[in-house]
Amino acid sequence: MPESTEQDLQHELEHFIDQHRNGLALLRYHSFQAFENLWRKIRGPRPIVIERYRPLARDERASAWQLVERCREHARNSQPVIFLCPDPDVEALSDAEVQAAFWKEMNACREALGAIPATLILTLDDAQTPACFHHGKDLVSWCSPKFESPTRASLPAASTLDRISMPRWGSDHAEATPSLIWRSLHPLLLQEVAGGQPLSPDAVTRLLFPLMRHALDTGSVTAAASLLEVGDRAIFATDRDRSLWLDMKGDLAVAQGDLVGALRSFSESKAIAERLAQSDPANAEWQRDLSVSLEKLGDLAVAQGDLAGALRSFSESKTIRERLAKSGHTNAGWQRDLSVSLNKLGDLAVAQGDLAGALRSFSESKTIRERLAQSDHTNAGWQRDLSVSLEKLGNLAVAQGDLTGALRSFSESKDIAERLAKSDPANAQWQRDLSVSLNKLGDLAMAQGDLAGALRSFSESKTIRERLAPSDPANAHWQRDLSVSLEKLGDLAVVQGDLAGALRSFSESKDIAERLAKSDPANAGWQRDLSYSCWLIASKVYEPQERWAEALELMEQSLRIDERLAATDPTNVTWQKDVKVSRELVEKLRAKVKEA
Repeated sequence: MPESTEQDLQHELEHFIDQHRNGLALLRYHSFQAFENLWRKIRGPRPIVIERYRPLARDERASAWQLVERCREHARNSQPVIFLCPDPDVEALSDAEVQAAFWKEMNACREALGAIPATLILTLDDAQTPACFHHGKDLVSWCSPKFESPTRASLPAASTLDRISMPRWGSDHAEATPSLIWRSLHPLLLQEVAGGQPLSPDAVTRLLFPLMRHALDTGSVTAAASLLEVGDRAIFATDRDRSLWLDMKGDLAVAQGDLVGALRSFSESKAIAERLAQSDPANAEWQRDLSVSLEKLGDLAVAQGDLAGALRSFSESKTIRERLAKSGHTNAGWQRDLSVSLNKLGDLAVAQGDLAGALRSFSESKTIRERLAQSDHTNAGWQRDLSVSLEKLGNLAVAQGDLTGALRSFSESKDIAERLAKSDPANAQWQRDLSVSLNKLGDLAMAQGDLAGALRSFSESKTIRERLAPSDPANAHWQRDLSVSLEKLGDLAVVQGDLAGALRSFSESKDIAERLAKSDPANAGWQRDLSYSCWLIASKVYEPQERWAEALELMEQSLRIDERLAATDPTNVTWQKDVKVSRELVEKLRAKVKEA
């Protein structure tokens, strides 16, 4: 077995075991010895290996139904399961009928196998190709053709392949988990739409939803966008499924910077969720769905600068989540939902200048997240949540002038982010989280006069973001992240007296900000970013160099943006302050131009 493949599978198996999840892993090797060699390297407690299957004579062959039933029994007992199926021994290779018969029977067991509460299914085929599935039936679909010699007619039409072909993930880790999942499920999706027919309700939940969520979670906007046409033509089994799809479409639109499209999708989703929630107030799942829709609309309102609208949406969402959290205090998911709502309201309080209110919300959220993180140290999601809470409290400490408290919070947050990023270098979100933590510590180092420390942190952050941004040019958030890193290095250059270096960094940052602002005039955050970029160059480079006319031109552009934003929301303290600062500088520069 190639070393890289063995390392990939060792990583996947260890992750499977460490999560203490129910599950089924099916592994096919050219020899049982290869599996034994890998198994000895696995750290921690090992799951049960319930079968060493190899093709036997027809009269002694184990029934696939028996294997399925044994998997189901162990899964019911919450024991991780490994179903090992080595490739046939040399002497059995000639009996292709035995293999075909086994997989034919497994295909007949597809529904039963798919009903196993599997979280992770791994396989290794004859060509040493790893794959990952979430449903037993998909595993059988993937394995069976290897023994049934499918004809070319069974493959998708070329036009379909062109429309939803494999996107470029842009990762340096070709065999990493994100592309592994995509490579496993995506071909099955292609088969489902081969004849041009709409995707079936079963395929929507088995294939489309996992693929779309995976693409969005890993930040691959290009991959997610490739699924739009299939999803829009799909047949949904329930209104709830349609609502979930609309939410995913909205998330994609946000990532692309299309706030108008996002509003359309989120509003349609909320209308469905509201109707379902009102039809059955006792249905907790539907109540939660409504809270999610409200939260997404709140996020959108923030991006558009409508803080009053955001407050309404976030408050309604929090009310639902408080009710659910009280009714099911042992439900970790509902507790986490409430912590998210508290953070959203805390962010709003900061934007409105209410630091005391923000501290209350952030602290309540952190209390919940600490409890969850301590209850399961292996849950990466909960560890990340705690890291985010620590970062928010660090930001607040900076705003209150408490640099010691800020350093404590940012350092704890970075420790978690670094641990997660190292555990999975292919996880783009965790890499981005680490870049944010590094920027926070860089800001603090600058404030304390440690310019060398600031340069180290900012440079490390920029390196991560330079890797992410070109990997998917359609991901607007990663482009903006790079713009922010350039701004920070420009600020540092100013403090070091290197105005030429500062101008280079600020100009590169402004180019990105300008591109994003033009792509979506409705995105208030990107408009403000452009205004800020203009202000940076004018005030920190041109003004010290007495380039009055060039500075004035940029500041007049900045002021126009600031005034437009401030007029849309008089309650936004930050935007009102932006107008005041810009007007003062414009007046000063106009006077300088006249003097010159």
